[in-house]
Formats: sequence, C-alpha cells, structure tokens
Amino acid sequence: MPIFRSNSSIWIFCWGLLVGSILPLLLGFTTPAGFPLLARVQSAVQSQYVDPDIDHNALEYGAIRGYLSAIKDPYTRFVEPDTVRSMQNRLKGETAGVGMTLAEDDHRIFISRVLPGAPADRSGLRRGDQIIGIDRMALLGASISDASVQLRGPVGSLVRIDYARGRYRQTVWIERAITHVSPVDQTAILGQVGYVRLTSFESLNTAQAVKNAVIDLRRQGATHLILDLRNNGGGLLSSGVAVAGLFLDNQVIVTAVDRLGRQTPERSSSNAPFLNMPIAVLVNGATASSAEIVAGAIKDHRRGIVVGSNTYGKASMQRFISLPDGSGVLLTFARYYTPAGIDISKVGVGVDVPIQSKDYQGDRGTVATDPVVAQARRQLLRLYP
Repeated sequence: MPIFRSNSSIWIFCWGLLVGSILPLLLGFTTPAGFPLLARVQSAVQSQYVDPDIDHNALEYGAIRGYLSAIKDPYTRFVEPDTVRSMQNRLKGETAGVGMTLAEDDHRIFISRVLPGAPADRSGLRRGDQIIGIDRMALLGASISDASVQLRGPVGSLVRIDYARGRYRQTVWIERAITHVSPVDQTAILGQVGYVRLTSFESLNTAQAVKNAVIDLRRQGATHLILDLRNNGGGLLSSGVAVAGLFLDNQVIVTAVDRLGRQTPERSSSNAPFLNMPIAVLVNGATASSAEIVAGAIKDHRRGIVVGSNTYGKASMQRFISLPDGSGVLLTFARYYTPAGIDISKVGVGVDVPIQSKDYQGDRGTVATDPVVAQARRQLLRLYP
C-alpha cells in the first residue's frame, strides 16, 4: 500500500487540491504543443470517430493512466473519485466494503478476520475461508492489496465473492457498507508475553490503537511483546513513525531522499511509553511499506529482534495530488533508507531469526499454535530474561 507523507488527512487533501489545480498546466495537457501526437489523436477521435457519443471523461482518465504507466513505477498511479473517497474513509478508520481482512499463505488468499455483524459475517464467511475470486476476477497470483481494492466500492453496491471452505466451493453476493475497522486485528496473552497483530497503517489512529492494546496487555501481566506485522501492506508514513516511536525514544526512524538528493530524517518523539519493553517483530514477504519502516527501525537500533522471512522491499514514498473532479494521483516523491542507511528496495528488511515460509501456519491457525509466534516467544525470553 502507498505511504502518504502527512500529519493529517486534512493536510493531505488540502495541499493536494492546490497542487492538483496546477498539475495539468505543468504537464502540458492544456496545450497541444505539450503533447502534439496526443493532440492529433484527440482531434481525429473528436472529428472522425464513428460513434459521436464518446465518454470524454473516460478518455481523459485513460490518457492520465497511460502517461503515468510509462514511468514504469508501480506505486505511481491514477486514482478515481470513488477510490479517493474510500481512502479518506480509511484514514478515519472507516471503509466501504464487506467487513473482513485478508492474509496470504502459500500464495493463496485467506480471510484472517471477519468483523462481527459486518456484511461478510451476515453472509456466512468465516476466518480461514480461502478467497478464490472477487467479481469473477481470479485471485491466483494476485496480491492482498489487489484483492482488498476489489472488495471496496460504493455503499450499497454488490460484490461477488467465490470462496472455498475445505473441499467445498461456494459463491455469495454481499452488499457493501461502511464498516469501522481497527488496525489492531488481534491481541493475546501468552504467559508474560503479549501479542498484538497489526493489519495496516492506513488509519490516523494506528499508533493509538497499538498503544491501547499494549497497555491492556501490560495490565494482564505482559512484560514482553510480540508485534505481528506479517501480511501488513503498510499505509501512512506518519503512522509508521508513530508506532516505532512507541518503542524508540527520540531516534531517527527513517530518512527520505528526494530527486535532488535532499535528506529528510523522520524522528520519533522523546516520550516512548514502552521504551524498556522487550519486543519481537514478526514479518514475512508480504510485510511492506510503513510496516517495513517499523521493522527496519527496531532492527537497526537493536531495540528488539525481527523474526520470520525477509520483507517485501518497498522503499519509496508517495504523496497524494488531488485533481479538481475528486480524482487524484499517487506520486512517488522520495525513496527512503532505514536508520542504518540501508536501501531495502526489492530485498526487504533482513531478519534476525529466519523461519522458512513452509513453517508458517499463517492466518488459518491460532496464536497459541502458530510456530512463528512460539519461536519468537522463546527467543524473547532467552534474550531478555
């Protein structure tokens, strides 16, 4: 998922609106001299195409998509108005969807959580069900991000979900609705070790949700912590820095480098509430973006241990540029480096305790029977008795 470099949703969209109003001028879309070949094609379509009833808005959207795709950056992309509104809702912890979260295990996508009372729950979907297709789009080889985008849509619209439970395959049609999703998916207490599973960094209240969960676990007797970032696709840069800042006191969390080579370090605050709590961070190949920033900061500052397999390797930052009709562009504006100056592009954050993917029980098992959690717990208690 993209990283938005911002401190609030209002800043993102207000600043984006200003930039969006001048973007067409900067790109030359308003003058034929800017794109003479495109201008000739546009003229020919408008004057000669056999069907005069053309959706000019769709043509313009297609031109923008083509322009951005030529950059060959998978994270720079055009976003239509409905998706922009969905992004705004997710900043507030709301989303128009079916009320479930997904995870990947052995190249297959499973349901990791179903919100009680949500549309998915009322339709009979359960944790552990394998999602085969969404709106007739097969998910074989698709990412969690792709599947999550397919699940979202306008409130009241229907989405078809094909799923498997054991040997049986079924299809349900679910009406999308606004759901309130906490970024903290699951907590547990394993003796003196607390467990927190964090599914994304898309909400502005991510750090507060983690803080509340850890405080509750400490009340139950937890002295050590496992932070599970497996299958976490990331989100807001500010949320990643804030979560790392719960465990790191006044430290550089990540450094952004822009096109001119200017470096902008992002530091944690000086009041980390869990500064002395031993921590293990669980990661895998689907841990990306802001989740990698947290793992990289914990690892580089030797604040705890990183357990699992190397992360995804997304080392770029995006900002949102708003366009006048409510659409926008996610534009890569910087690359980032971990506190030790490491570029994790395509290689990911390395782990301290490697565990092969075949050993993962993943999201179909329980915390108590997850071998990765068990290994992390053993290592934490051995290193920090």
